[in-house]
Amino acid sequence: MTESRRRRFNRRFKAVHPWIATAAAAGALWFGWLNWQESRESPELRVDLPSVLRIGQERGAMVFIQPTLTSPKEADEVEVVTSARLEAAYAGPPGSGREYRARPSFYWVENVSWKFSEEGSFDHWWNSDPGPLVVKQDEPQQKTMYFYARNWRFAPGRYELTLTLHRGSEQEPLTGRFCVTFRASDLVALSQAATADNTSYLRFRNDVPGVGAEGCHFLY
Repeated sequence: MTESRRRRFNRRFKAVHPWIATAAAAGALWFGWLNWQESRESPELRVDLPSVLRIGQERGAMVFIQPTLTSPKEADEVEVVTSARLEAAYAGPPGSGREYRARPSFYWVENVSWKFSEEGSFDHWWNSDPGPLVVKQDEPQQKTMYFYARNWRFAPGRYELTLTLHRGSEQEPLTGRFCVTFRASDLVALSQAATADNTSYLRFRNDVPGVGAEGCHFLY
């Protein structure tokens, strides 16, 4: 490159360089503003339902479920679950196509932990009262929630259940849906468990290969 061409190149570079620096600074400022704006938005909340439930029946129906609540995005504000409700809709015997009828509402009794007693019985113990659950990106919640329907019991057939989580923000309630199928023998087992010394609750799963259908929870 000749000296004259080098001088022309340097003059052009010096003329363009400030524009490149300005554009880079503007781009960084724009992306910074986007990140700041995103952090100010209402936090996102996600619920994942477990593969294992515990169900019991005495004077009423009991459902123990441990949902996982997470906030995938970082946000300045936190999300608060203020209340929870569980509803069950009867779908009739498997494959019957009967209309939904009974729709009991379960209320959130408390949060529990599962322990074996010194006598060898497996039972739930109080962990905390029902109340607001604060969910942050680095602090997910995974409470075992105890729901109870007074003076109501499951019957043979399939039930569609809906867990509704009400939020402290202006966002719509969060819902998680799952199904449970009961055979007549399952209800006999639940009645026997209610009078047994070692346990009052049975485990229902939806992840056992070759067991059940339609992704529903079955006694296993």
